[in-house]
Amino acid sequence: MSNLLQNKFSEKDFIEYVSSSFPDFQLTDSRIEMRRGFSAIKQIGESPSLDLVIFATTPESSIHARMEVSKQSYALLKNHPRAHALIAYYSDVSDDWRLSLITTQVTRDKKGIKETVSNPRRFSYVLGPKAKVNTPTKYLITKGNIIDLNDLKERFSLEVVNKDFYREISHLFIKLVGGALGSNRNKRE
Repeated sequence: MSNLLQNKFSEKDFIEYVSSSFPDFQLTDSRIEMRRGFSAIKQIGESPSLDLVIFATTPESSIHARMEVSKQSYALLKNHPRAHALIAYYSDVSDDWRLSLITTQVTRDKKGIKETVSNPRRFSYVLGPKAKVNTPTKYLITKGNIIDLNDLKERFSLEVVNKDFYREISHLFIKLVGGALGSNRNKRE
């Protein structure tokens, strides 16, 4: 499964990953959509408990054109009844691909869904043969199945990744120079 992150995008491997890692994942009947900004959009499935829709897309611009891809992705999400999206962006001209979590805050009433915050958040990992995949592997594969939406958000959050990184660096530094880190509650063998 860890090969998924270090290889060129494979829809089959991606479906296998989300099927085994997301609670109540439901595969959809390869719903193909057309939308400005994308040469291909395929809805893979959804996880109702996470209020999440999952897509595999080919953006017309580079996967690295973050602003344009974010804007078009948010417009895509607004046309679906889910509040959040997990989107794999891939290209035929590059082995790199991007996996993004897009989150919004919505409220539901008798009339349907109402957006309460217009500033969606997008968290991404660049993946593929040329990408550094240690961090995504740790958070997306090694940590096991997704428990809930907060767990999924933490796996994409820079704050959590940075906190873990600096905690590990401080432990290695203390080990290098000798001594203990903070009080006994922070001590690590």
